[in-house]
Amino acid sequence: APRAPPPAPADRPPPPGMRWVRDAKQKGGGIPTATYPVLFVEVDGGREVREKDGLSISNPREALLAVAVADALLRASRDENAENGNESAALGSASDVGIIAPYAAQVRRVRELWTERTREASFECDESSGDRKKNPTEAPELETHSVDGFQGREKEIIVLCTTRANDTSNLGFVRDDRRMNVAMTRAKRGLIVLGNRATLASDPTWRAWLRWIDARGLATTSSDLFGGDEN
Repeated sequence: APRAPPPAPADRPPPPGMRWVRDAKQKGGGIPTATYPVLFVEVDGGREVREKDGLSISNPREALLAVAVADALLRASRDENAENGNESAALGSASDVGIIAPYAAQVRRVRELWTERTREASFECDESSGDRKKNPTEAPELETHSVDGFQGREKEIIVLCTTRANDTSNLGFVRDDRRMNVAMTRAKRGLIVLGNRATLASDPTWRAWLRWIDARGLATTSSDLFGGDEN
């Protein structure tokens, strides 16, 4: 039997909830229809910290942002599904989102923050009826792993925590092109990379990637996304 053609970009539209950028350079000069399914988000105020055991690194501000991004995507998808049903490009559940972090300490921190957020928001009030209802963002199936934890698997959306943010241009694992290639290619419909521009740009590969991002207007900041309030 003939092999099915690979999916076209139109078959995998990015879900609601992020400021995806449309391609302004459409052939024939028509109205832009294609959307770049990638964003780089500068983590305002994010700094790495070494854990007390000295063996791993986390970035508290970035972890908070990763959870806020996942939550924003799921809330927007809930609203989109309610309004447009089967015609929606929304996510089905938290199992469609994966968060990747290169350091075990950052994985732990993101998991703890997600558990805390979903526990506090496990119920919310329906404004129309006043009834308390289960909040769809309470989703323990949101997966957060290291790069190796997603090897050979895909998610609709990947949020990549690069974690490193320092004044010495030290990237550690994040300088490993193979690992970062695996991380970035786990996404089917959207990739959101969180990081510190100055630290990442100290590496030639990341510097070239950031130039590509900037040329297409695909960079933003956590303050622009959430107004400085990721809680």
